[in-house]
Amino acid sequence: PKVELEDGKRWVVEWQTGKRGAPVELTLGPVEPHQSIYVYECEDVVVRVEGGKINALTLQNCRRTGISFADCIASATACNCSRVELQATGTLPSVFIDKCNEVMLFLGPASLNCDIVTGASTGINVTIPGDGPDADPVEMQIAEQFVSRIKDYKVHTEAVEHRA
Repeated sequence: PKVELEDGKRWVVEWQTGKRGAPVELTLGPVEPHQSIYVYECEDVVVRVEGGKINALTLQNCRRTGISFADCIASATACNCSRVELQATGTLPSVFIDKCNEVMLFLGPASLNCDIVTGASTGINVTIPGDGPDADPVEMQIAEQFVSRIKDYKVHTEAVEHRA
């Protein structure tokens, strides 16, 4: 297992394993804008990033792992993960989710214009603040099914809507 800052540029969290209901809790920081975070092969882990902005964040091959951070300059990525949570309390311009199952993305008010790019993933939900200071948070599901049609020699793709 490894938790360290490499060359002052990249926080690495690898092979951390907790237990269901008793996750390993880690705090990284203080962080700086030129630093990235890489979380690999972790299970039942909660990571809290403290101290400011990060450049980028990657979760790879993680299960039941959560990470919270303030601001991310570039993007956050989850690849080959299951039951993970990402929470941005500040700004987050984009998220890439690839080959994941059950991802919860929590976005703060400064991240409502975040681009969410998904591929080969299921069960992705996004929670955003409600519209107003006393409003409850709003949870939305990211589409999993799409329909593509050829029109005027171009492919047009849109989410499938199921209506009752």
